[in-house]
Amino acid sequence: MSSIPPASSTSETAPPEALQLAQGSILGLTGALSQRGIRLAITWLLSGALGPAGFGIYALLTTLCELGAAIGPIGTDAAISMYAARHRKDGDKARLKSLCLGSLWIGLIGAACLGGLTLLTLVFDPFEISPESHSLVLLLSLAVAVATLTALVNAALLGARDVAGHTWIQQIGLPGLVLLGCAVALTLDAGLLGVFAAYTIARCLTLIRGARRSWKHFGPVFTDPEVRFTRRWQEILDYAVPQGLSRGLQRAVIWADLLMLSWLSTFESVGIYRVAIAIAALVALPVLVSATVFGPRAAELIHLRKRDELQEALRRMTRW
Repeated sequence: MSSIPPASSTSETAPPEALQLAQGSILGLTGALSQRGIRLAITWLLSGALGPAGFGIYALLTTLCELGAAIGPIGTDAAISMYAARHRKDGDKARLKSLCLGSLWIGLIGAACLGGLTLLTLVFDPFEISPESHSLVLLLSLAVAVATLTALVNAALLGARDVAGHTWIQQIGLPGLVLLGCAVALTLDAGLLGVFAAYTIARCLTLIRGARRSWKHFGPVFTDPEVRFTRRWQEILDYAVPQGLSRGLQRAVIWADLLMLSWLSTFESVGIYRVAIAIAALVALPVLVSATVFGPRAAELIHLRKRDELQEALRRMTRW
């Protein structure tokens, strides 16, 4: 009679790649559903409390922040995600440190420039901003810069294939903090300024949480003096700039209708339209999940030239 292997031998082995992808997809879908649900709750709360006009201004400010987060990194968020996934897998710590730190520095410059450009609107005032809205513009400049840095940190988590960190910090944590902060602001009768201040504070807390989590993955490599840092700006920009242009154009096209309404119509129309967008955006969940979970894995397999595994993983993700 053949002997049966002990149960401990199977429990000590790493889960197969198919199981890891399945777990990541389920977690990503749960996070995406939770994110959409919490955002709908925020929309319901603020549209009723602020009225159509007040909610329209809030929608415009948050849309500009999200658009800035797509443009500000200059594509270095995509670069960090790809380079981290590649060189964590092949063990090339020198390239991992050089390319990820270089992308981070370029992203920091982009965040500073975008935040400063927002502040310049108060100096030159091309949009004839009313004096009571100056505080909102100041908060917007901070929120845009922080959102840009958060995009870099979140990309590092995805590059490390930390789907749990991405889910709990970005997908659930950020909208949860916004909802809590908005509820407190409305309780204190702080109005639109208080609500957008709560949104900005939530962005700052998310950046801190994401940076701490990312440091656990990359801190030992970044601080290791034996791992040399070399400047690879050209290699980074050759990949990042096309990514940044395409992402910025995509976001601009997505939000072009809302931006046009803000310019040509009233904020009441913007508020009503934003509620409709929040409901319609639910259909994009499967695409968001597949991009979040599969992207870093595909970067690993392409870099290692494992075509058969890539084809199988792609077939599995398409089926899901």
